[in-house]
Amino acid sequence: TIGITDSGIGVISDEGGRFCITIPDSLAYETLTVSHVSYQPTYIPLTDMDSFRDDDGNVVFRLEPREHMIADVNVYAKKGKLKKLSGRGTRIPVAVGMFENEKQGRETGTLIDVEKTFLINSIEFTVLSNSTEGIVMRVNIYSVEDEKLTNILYYPIYVTLDRSGDKVDYLIEPEEAIVLGNGSYYVSLQFVSTPGGNTAAFPIYKKKSYARNGV
Repeated sequence: TIGITDSGIGVISDEGGRFCITIPDSLAYETLTVSHVSYQPTYIPLTDMDSFRDDDGNVVFRLEPREHMIADVNVYAKKGKLKKLSGRGTRIPVAVGMFENEKQGRETGTLIDVEKTFLINSIEFTVLSNSTEGIVMRVNIYSVEDEKLTNILYYPIYVTLDRSGDKVDYLIEPEEAIVLGNGSYYVSLQFVSTPGGNTAAFPIYKKKSYARNGV
């Protein structure tokens, strides 16, 4: 995520770290915040931006890897059971949610309460239709404490949507071990980018959920 805190100005990069951001002259003396789940956040005064340009005039930021503190894990010789942590809820007929090009960074998802330790095996979501090949979404998992959201993932999870006029179910099996302990969590789907100006449509369910601008 690249943006200016509390200004409404911000974007998210694509899978290759590329981004484009427009900053009005009224914010020329503010500080740009660059953050990524795998790296330490970096803060750059906009007045120093020219010092980060390469030979082609592009602004290039180099971030320091984030150290991840892993809690102690007890291992028992007992076969675990597969269990759905959160269902979809009741579908609202006709109603659909749309991700459009101008909604980059927008995310929506489900709020869940966890009472026992869970190891996430897979994450599922449905796309009703998608008119553009190559729309990129990102799955986020946040811990929720005192209304503060903290992304618990070590690495981002990107999903590229297939173009289809029909419903498509997606099943994601994370490469990293994602352990949820006792507490509240927000599992979201975030709109990253699209090569065109068209939209992807998602079903809407009656469910304890939350939507926000992630930049």
